[in-house]
Amino acid sequence: MLKIKDILCKGKGHNMNNDAKPGSYPPPQQDSLIKRWIYYLLGTILLLTAGYMGVKNFLLFHALTEGFTIVVSFSIAFIVFNTYQNLKSDFIPIIGIAYAFAGIFDILHTLAYKGMGVFPDDVANLPTQMWVIARYLDSIGMLLAGISIGRIIKPFYVLITYAAASAVILLAVFSWHTFPLAFINGQGLTPFKVYSEYAICLILIASIILLMRHKHRFQPQVYQPLLIFFVFSILTELSFTFYKVVAGWESVIGHIFKIIAFFFLYRAVVVTSLNEPYDRVRNQARDLQEINAALEEEVMERQAAQESLRQMNAELETKVNERTSQLQDINAALEEEIAERQAIQEALLASRDALLDSEAQLKHYAAEMAETNKELKNFANIVAHDFRTPMVNMKGFSRELGYALTELKQIINGEMPHLPEESRRKLDALLEKDVPDALQFIHSSVDRLDRMLAALLKLAREGRREIINTEVDMGKLLNGVLRSFEHQITQKGIQIEVGPLPIIQTDYLAMEQIISNLLDNAIKYMKPDRPGKIAVFCTDNNDEYLFNFQDNGRGMAAEDCEKIFELFRRAGKQDVPGEGMGLTYVRTLIRQMGGKVWCESEPGVGTQIKFTLPKKFFH
Repeated sequence: MLKIKDILCKGKGHNMNNDAKPGSYPPPQQDSLIKRWIYYLLGTILLLTAGYMGVKNFLLFHALTEGFTIVVSFSIAFIVFNTYQNLKSDFIPIIGIAYAFAGIFDILHTLAYKGMGVFPDDVANLPTQMWVIARYLDSIGMLLAGISIGRIIKPFYVLITYAAASAVILLAVFSWHTFPLAFINGQGLTPFKVYSEYAICLILIASIILLMRHKHRFQPQVYQPLLIFFVFSILTELSFTFYKVVAGWESVIGHIFKIIAFFFLYRAVVVTSLNEPYDRVRNQARDLQEINAALEEEVMERQAAQESLRQMNAELETKVNERTSQLQDINAALEEEIAERQAIQEALLASRDALLDSEAQLKHYAAEMAETNKELKNFANIVAHDFRTPMVNMKGFSRELGYALTELKQIINGEMPHLPEESRRKLDALLEKDVPDALQFIHSSVDRLDRMLAALLKLAREGRREIINTEVDMGKLLNGVLRSFEHQITQKGIQIEVGPLPIIQTDYLAMEQIISNLLDNAIKYMKPDRPGKIAVFCTDNNDEYLFNFQDNGRGMAAEDCEKIFELFRRAGKQDVPGEGMGLTYVRTLIRQMGGKVWCESEPGVGTQIKFTLPKKFFH
């Protein structure tokens, strides 16, 4: 028979960290041969198209190529900065820090090219210097990440070091003018540039050696793309050691190698980091199904044993009755045996009752886990739908557009007197209203997405927080929360009525958050045309407490009472600030403590939020 503990002790989820054991990763899924060849064909077409574009319009080719690598760099940094606390290894955080700073210098490298119109200097030295700096930063970051495997390298110190080094380098290039020349017009690359490329290749080779030494610590879908990334990165650096003109065929080939290298870096870090949470959720769902099946099998076997025991007792009693008249001399011995069997039966019945109690508790756990899985699924769907767009890139490039707009205004203002009146009016409308309004809309949209992500992460943290059992005086807790709302209550003239509240065993911080959210909602949605009133009282219902938060505010339709507990759902007129997350927190916390919450409301009359908590502490 399959035991529950055997299922619970099965293989755990795998991730890209230093604690993984050799051979512990599952084999990757194999794509079909046709699908692979389609990918290869599309990739070849794209690279050929890019090469043709590099020959025909190098400036556009260069901007698109560098733009792609910059997006990959900041995507890695964005994932690291938002998931740092959940990573057990310092390998990925160090890469994220290195590529964040390298991405900044890649932006400067792209903008410094002749024809971009950002920097006044038209020589090729400045973009070449930015290229060398960016490559040093990302190659050294890869080396540090490899060294960090099995060793302690604090990402915080790496961040401080990279920030300080970047500041000194920028001063050396733009203020002190002491940074070595990398390109001289008419001559080509300087020895500093060439030797730097060789040095960078050596750093990358050292990183490859470290990666191969710790191969067993990585999933195949991470290790193989990283290895390909290093190879093409070395080819990229070697391609930039012998060109004499910036837009030569050597530069085109080098940039194509860079595209390939960063594509595999994207596959290794970004795609794996995004897919891993979904794989973990699917594994947990499969484990839950196995646990449920084992529970059903175990319950059926115990029921069969009980039925067999009852049949044996019935048969025994029949035989005793038939033989009583014939076996008077051994009646005493039989009575003693019957008494013993009755004691055994009572013990088994007691065991059955305990089993039924355990079964009820396990069903409760299963229901809670099912609900949690549903919430995790909703969370994953929302993240996939609303937050996969590169917010950081949108905000960064809209800011760059703002800077470009300012410079464009300065240029056009100098030419305004020479333009016709109609053209001046159109330009003025575009530069002063239409374009700034569009940029502001982009900024506000990205900010709203950021707030939604923060709210979702907060909900996820609340769902994972450990519940701590303490003795809580609900009356004192409520008075403390009311003092924090004293200004709003006095300003709106709200009357507070509090009934007798018990001392219960519960989690203090969770109850404080629940009461704060319920009072905040009641105060925000008061009707301004009548005196406000909020009543809080509790009823003792045998093995649980029933709490009631009642107000005479706006109220809502009955069909909206369940919606207000869902993510980002609000009811009625939306004239007060909020993201629709407060009551979602309340429901999550109350479920964690074994209770339930619901709403009763009537438009124009008021709302009652009721929730129960078990007297016996539930965790």
